[in-house]
Amino acid sequence: MSNSALVDYTKISPNKTSPRNHKIDRITIHHMAGNLSVETCGNVFAPSSRQASANYGIDSDGRVGLYVEEEDRSWCSSNKENDHRAVTIEVADNAGGPEWGCSDKAMDKLIELCVDICKRNRIAKLNYTGDTSGNLTMHKWFASTDCPGAYLESKFPWIAEQVNKKLSGEEEPEQKEEGRNAEMQCFYQIDEQGAVYWFDGQKVHTLAHSDEKNVLNDIYKANNGKDMPFFHWQSKAPWYKRLLAAIDRVVETE
Repeated sequence: MSNSALVDYTKISPNKTSPRNHKIDRITIHHMAGNLSVETCGNVFAPSSRQASANYGIDSDGRVGLYVEEEDRSWCSSNKENDHRAVTIEVADNAGGPEWGCSDKAMDKLIELCVDICKRNRIAKLNYTGDTSGNLTMHKWFASTDCPGAYLESKFPWIAEQVNKKLSGEEEPEQKEEGRNAEMQCFYQIDEQGAVYWFDGQKVHTLAHSDEKNVLNDIYKANNGKDMPFFHWQSKAPWYKRLLAAIDRVVETE
């Protein structure tokens, strides 16, 4: 049983069961609940008193850390049965709770790592079912936690879709780098209720119907190869107010 060639940094944790007692047929994605580098994440898992680990970690720069070899079971998901079957991956957050977040570099590397894990372990398809019957699982199904966080959780169906496209040889059309860098659009909703807002890169628009969101997302995806970001912001942490303030601010010139 091999480890991924994508690894940039290795620090093996003592918190593991060696060897695992089941073949690898699952992937469990977690979030770090912080913007940790792969080195810092390795330091977190290093003390035996921590009683926790993961097979891999991905930081916001897209670097991959190895903390428990794939032949061994990590102590990651609060469930022995799942962790004996799963390769576990911790992903850094580039935004705080309760929404959390994930950088494009981390997300791209997560897809690449999942594809690599599936190929080497002969997992033909990553099947997200929304419960433990599938082979793409999340921590919150086994313990009282919000891990993998709202943002990553919302991306699980898309992650499975992207991984399976690559496993089947169906690639997304290559996007021009300048278009990717210039894109500033997003949807957002406040307190997960009421209106959905669309920021077009310059102005915020209130959408009157869910079909408006769907058609805008379809157009965005056709041009960018991925869904438009959708942020679920809270009134108690009013990031939407910061966005509106930035849009409305008058730039002073001499």
